[in-house]
Amino acid sequence: MNFLTNTLVTVTKAGLKAALVVALMFGQSFFIRAQESTQRIYYRFDNAVVDPAYLSNAEAFSAIDAVFAGGHSEALEIATFSSPEGNFNYNLNLSTRRAKAIAKYLVARYPQLDGKISVNPNAEAWEALRAAVVADSRLSESAKAAMLQIIDSNDSADAKEKKLGALQSWKYLYSNYFRTLRYAEIRFTGFAAEGTDKADVAALDAILFDINSVEVDRNFGTNAQFLDNLAATIQSLGADGIDSIEIVAMASPEGSVAENDILASKRAQAAREYIVARFPELEGKITVRSIGETWDGLKSAVKEDATLSAESRSEILSIIDSTTSADEKEAALRNLPEWKHISEDIFPGLHQARVCVNKSEGSAMKVVPASEEDILFDLTSSEVDRDFSTNAQALDNLAATIEKLGVEGIESIEIVAMASPEGPVTENDILAAKRAQAAYDYIVARYPELESKITMRSAGEAWDELKAAVKEDVTLSSESRSEILSIIDSTASADEKEAALRNRPEWKHLSEDIFPGLHRASVSIKKAGKAEDGVQPASDQPAKDTVKRAIPTSTEAVFFDLNSVSVDRNYGTNGEALDELISLIESRGTDEIESIEILAKTSPDGTVTVNERCAKQRGQAVYDYIVARYPELKNKITVRSAGEAWEDLKAAVESDEELSDSSRSKILSIIVSPADPDEKEARMRELPEWEHLLNEVFPSLRNARAEVKHKEAPAEPAMPTAQPADITVDDEPIVVADTTLRLTEDVLNITPAPAVKYPRFAVSTNLVYDLFGVTDGFRFTPNVSLEFPIGNKWSTFIDYAFPWWVTKGNNQAWQILKWDIGSRYWLSRHNSKVPMDILSGHFVGIDLGAGYYDIEPKHKGWQGEFQTVGIEYGYAWKLGQAWRLDAYVGAGWLGTHYRYYVGDSTDQHLLYRNHGKMTWLGPTKAGISIKYIFNTERRNGR
Repeated sequence: MNFLTNTLVTVTKAGLKAALVVALMFGQSFFIRAQESTQRIYYRFDNAVVDPAYLSNAEAFSAIDAVFAGGHSEALEIATFSSPEGNFNYNLNLSTRRAKAIAKYLVARYPQLDGKISVNPNAEAWEALRAAVVADSRLSESAKAAMLQIIDSNDSADAKEKKLGALQSWKYLYSNYFRTLRYAEIRFTGFAAEGTDKADVAALDAILFDINSVEVDRNFGTNAQFLDNLAATIQSLGADGIDSIEIVAMASPEGSVAENDILASKRAQAAREYIVARFPELEGKITVRSIGETWDGLKSAVKEDATLSAESRSEILSIIDSTTSADEKEAALRNLPEWKHISEDIFPGLHQARVCVNKSEGSAMKVVPASEEDILFDLTSSEVDRDFSTNAQALDNLAATIEKLGVEGIESIEIVAMASPEGPVTENDILAAKRAQAAYDYIVARYPELESKITMRSAGEAWDELKAAVKEDVTLSSESRSEILSIIDSTASADEKEAALRNRPEWKHLSEDIFPGLHRASVSIKKAGKAEDGVQPASDQPAKDTVKRAIPTSTEAVFFDLNSVSVDRNYGTNGEALDELISLIESRGTDEIESIEILAKTSPDGTVTVNERCAKQRGQAVYDYIVARYPELKNKITVRSAGEAWEDLKAAVESDEELSDSSRSKILSIIVSPADPDEKEARMRELPEWEHLLNEVFPSLRNARAEVKHKEAPAEPAMPTAQPADITVDDEPIVVADTTLRLTEDVLNITPAPAVKYPRFAVSTNLVYDLFGVTDGFRFTPNVSLEFPIGNKWSTFIDYAFPWWVTKGNNQAWQILKWDIGSRYWLSRHNSKVPMDILSGHFVGIDLGAGYYDIEPKHKGWQGEFQTVGIEYGYAWKLGQAWRLDAYVGAGWLGTHYRYYVGDSTDQHLLYRNHGKMTWLGPTKAGISIKYIFNTERRNGR
């Protein structure tokens, strides 16, 4: 199947190239549609280097050369994809690198493309994988259904990959498809020969199809935007909120009526299958209808076509309205000089399937108060999902704004993320911070040049936004609204407020209709020069032309960058501070630690509410860092937030030698004033020294300090004191040699390192040989293997098999002495910090063998010597720290000198009949082995 597909693709590409050459030879103007002018360039695994010789890349570049030989390109789009193995974020970064690499390569190869290329990195090619699975006739229906169920699920990409990896068909899936899912798709979005125009294939109310296509293609025309809007509508209404979905498909009047009727019918079915695959609960609510050739649609398009003259329009409409058959009308249109314009610019918009979603009576879409710049998240999600709610439109609007302004036209971008008040406040604070980071990563992956202009902030639980939504909710009664607002405005803790709301009858309405709009990250873009209407400059954000912020240096605290709530070892001196903290924890062992107190602070820029929340998150980040390494300390650590560090700011200003006495006096008068913190900050912003404070002083105030308190050492027993009456002094002096044992502090504080097990060698036996027998009683084949690991990736082994059985009647023998020596390379990754985590996973090997044999099934047999050379492949499962279960097969060459014999009547003597040589190429070994790894214990470190 793959061979046939590749052959067809090659033939098709060659045909397109030939068609281009012929058209140029005859001087004809022509237009290549997006689907026909799309080429794929493939990449090797985990690689972003463009290799023109890899797979079908040579043919693709030849086709691109042919395109540029005949016209010019107004725009070229590159969409890159990675195969779905590995971490999603890593694959997204890999796709970004591939997009940059192919763009650079194309500009070097075709200089006329400089400035005309746009890139669209996509993380993992799940749609292409799905299409490949659906089209694969070699897969069983059960295997295909299992794969599609995982691919179409709402799980995260990493969760899908993990589930696919657990399938028995994973190896087939990986070896057959993944190589062709690592590609860059090059689309000529504005290509035409001189003097021609591009057809406008666009419709925001239907799924569009290429001329003879019956498959739903997201990348064709405006399908991506329409399908994203359709998914958002279905998700907002929910299955219960949808009464029915009607699909009406049609075709343009090209070709015979009978063929077009079939074509339209298949398009309707394809649209239905696309929706059902993603929303199986809607299967019984979808109806399909085919109207074949859409002459009414053609008539409307001709009437609205401003490029046609009045005379041409009249002549075309007279043919459409005539009483002749449809095929005769098409023939008449083909004879018109306007036929090329009709077929290239109007007909593409008629190959479509319209989808109409009918709401259930009385149902309404869930309240999702999202602006055009808000990225929405599911309840517990922290990943940007284009297909969720209105995200597709919001992300498209965001991209359009960024591209409209350009990098130089953007001063800053602020991301403020939040969570709804569902669940513990500490978890929601972390969730909001992760959403801010996800939005940041999404933008930077597509516009890496904006990285330094983006700031992110976590607003935690969105109580203010919830209050505003409740006030505007007309579905609530006045009494309900008043009671809910009284809970929101109460002085109770956030978790207590949530518990009170859960006890109300309106909780279901809040959680289903209001809370979804609070799981969001709002993106505000500030234009260079002035802010856009309604967009406030980001708090805690220096002006565009200010000097670079100073990075604090001290090993007494962990510092945080502007708006950051994550521990970054590479920021300032954090690496040294964290190492010192770990050293202090380990100096006497975790059992000797009484408590650890973490005190976190923020600089006074920004509102008090946001900064207090930010300080808590920074303290929690250091807590998570410690607990991840020492989970036994979890209950010994307390986190305390000091909010805005005004006292530290005062001390810093007093000792700041760069400030003049008058400047220092002005700033200190504001700091010690009785005004509230937000007012103090506003007054400081008006000072000419504000930029100095923002860039040189504030960075050192964003920190978290961890104080480690050890248990007190037990008091030493008091030395007995003698009474003066008990002491007698001899006249002669006593000379005592200085034999005092002096122990340094390091010796006294030595904590023995835990013993670590290191592998020495492994012993195994092949169960296949052990259980192999001959007639006249059970005869097993004893064997043993010694394997010696060499580092984490290599091992060498020696096998010895020694069955030496003869039956009592001397008429049967099973005697073999066989030696094998070889080496194995282990493909799977192992934890280098755990020495015993070896000899597991996939492996390949090579071995040499020799031996001799006497095999007599009954009264006659063969004796001889043999040699083997072969390769092997296998997999080893871990059954514990020291136990393994190996399965392997091998193939290669076997050569033997044999002697054929028969026994005499008493089977006491052998009569040799003939002898010879024999060679064999094929399977030479197979085994299932139980292995035990012998080890030794060592102590590392102190």
